[in-house]
Amino acid sequence: MPLYEYECQECGAHFDVRQNINPHTPVSPIICPNGHRSVRRLLSRPAIIFRGSGFYVTDHSRPTSPHTPTHRHHHTPPTPQDDDHPTH
Repeated sequence: MPLYEYECQECGAHFDVRQNINPHTPVSPIICPNGHRSVRRLLSRPAIIFRGSGFYVTDHSRPTSPHTPTHRHHHTPPTPQDDDHPTH
């Protein structure tokens, strides 16, 4: 069952409620631990668990040094301009 986070509009209490996602299950009203009925559901980050290979830094096939950039850019070396413009 999903865990939802709520905030009481009257006292500001934050609390969690496990709720069934089955649409045919009757839903009881959400009441804050202090007895207030004016609550709102908050958006929170989902709990995600990555399992298997490919999710960790140690799973890369090439070792990288701390000084290796993550994105490689094509760099064109500068052209010598001293030959084109003589100095006086």
